[in-house]
Amino acid sequence: LHLDSTALRNGTLHLSYGAYNYPFFYPRHGGLRKPIGFLTDVWKTFTKDLEYAQYPYEHSSSVCDGILLPVLQGSALTTAGAYTPTVARSQLFRQSSAAYYTAFNFYEADRSADQQSTELAHCLTSLIHFLVETMREINDGNGVQRHLLVDALRFASHIVLGIGVTLTVFYHQAGFRGNAVLYSNTAQSSFSNLVAGLHDGSRQLMTKSSTTFTRDQLFALVGNRTNRSDVAEPDQAQLMQKLCENHALVAMMEPNSVRAMSLVKKPCELSKIAIPKPWRFLENFDVQIIQTYMMSRTDTSRSSVEAMDQVLLRIFSQDMVESFWTNRYLSSRKASIAISSAPKMIENGLIPMSLIRLQVLFYFTGPGWLLSIIIFLLELFPRFTTPIMLYLHYPKLLE
Repeated sequence: LHLDSTALRNGTLHLSYGAYNYPFFYPRHGGLRKPIGFLTDVWKTFTKDLEYAQYPYEHSSSVCDGILLPVLQGSALTTAGAYTPTVARSQLFRQSSAAYYTAFNFYEADRSADQQSTELAHCLTSLIHFLVETMREINDGNGVQRHLLVDALRFASHIVLGIGVTLTVFYHQAGFRGNAVLYSNTAQSSFSNLVAGLHDGSRQLMTKSSTTFTRDQLFALVGNRTNRSDVAEPDQAQLMQKLCENHALVAMMEPNSVRAMSLVKKPCELSKIAIPKPWRFLENFDVQIIQTYMMSRTDTSRSSVEAMDQVLLRIFSQDMVESFWTNRYLSSRKASIAISSAPKMIENGLIPMSLIRLQVLFYFTGPGWLLSIIIFLLELFPRFTTPIMLYLHYPKLLE
């Protein structure tokens, strides 16, 4: 396998890139050495002399962005990262076989923690309601005259309890279907709500480049509010950190980018926002698409593409990329474990019920279980409990 002479300049292979793509293509710790990742290993099968040049995305057109422009001009063989093939690009570039398959999804920081804090607050108010009712029953039994403030507090506790029960049912009823549970984050935004938030400015769109979307795609997302992404962050670790710190942000990125959470100082969980189909101008998002290498038709012969195709098909198949090459270059195994341990969907979109979703119910049943256990233990020893119970029920008679 070899590349033709037009692909190499003085034995060195020149590649262009715009931003790093962890863990497929990123610098080593400290940034002093050349990038690593399976996308660099593809070209190391031909030569060890690789030179990378970074270009801005903004110098772009509808067909050729700032990263593909050096390839079209012949200053670089191809890009360090693969590209999505289009009809317009196929007329300008030679395309290789599939380098890997990916998807472009929308992610937000998981806001279920806010919901859990709300449920915990409801649990505390319910406990207060229980104590108020208990004291009222005791006072009524002893003939104690109640103050108006006690009745007002009792009435307020009934209102809080009723609202809490209503909210709990509202949050959890959508998750149940028969004897199974739909896996869905009840605090997660729907895509319709996301688009509405992007239109009115309450949500902000973040990408690696301000010119990631076409004009039609950006209009479908944010309307006339802006002509580019609200936040452009080429550094993947910083992008993840901003996404965790600001819940108003939503990021468009590839699924493998989620693994960069292991590089973040204060990590968080992410939720993927599914796009209902069809959604005009966004047909290529939230679906699996192919990524290929682009090479100039004028500066590269077909033999170079054929040689690269053999390497991709033999060594870097999609199965090998997912099972071996990706894990090989993870800087932390935590990222791999976090993704592989995600619940897998079974047929008809249901998964076995998880007790984690019902943990709020144990806040209420737990004290009852504890009280039942105490009463059961007392019933086992009537010799000690009978005098106490007689005194509680007939104090005047015993005196």
